[in-house]
Amino acid sequence: MDITERKRIEDDQKHLLDKLSTKTKELEHIIYITSHDLRSPLVNIQGFTREMDNVLEQTRSIINTEDISPETRERLAMILEEEIPVINGG
Repeated sequence: MDITERKRIEDDQKHLLDKLSTKTKELEHIIYITSHDLRSPLVNIQGFTREMDNVLEQTRSIINTEDISPETRERLAMILEEEIPVINGG
């Protein structure tokens, strides 16, 4: 029996599997780089948001404990409770 054709098909199949393996590794590398590049800014945003929440809570505490006129307290409360959450997406 002549197995030349079968051998050629097997060689083609091996070549295609090797190519697929290489492309898969390239894609995994791209995904790794992309996820790493996105993670850093997201971590920074999370840290900034936590810090802003802490500062806002401290500001609320100061407003509630300091001798501030009712008008000023009301204006500051509006900023803290209505305007800033809109800026933060809340």
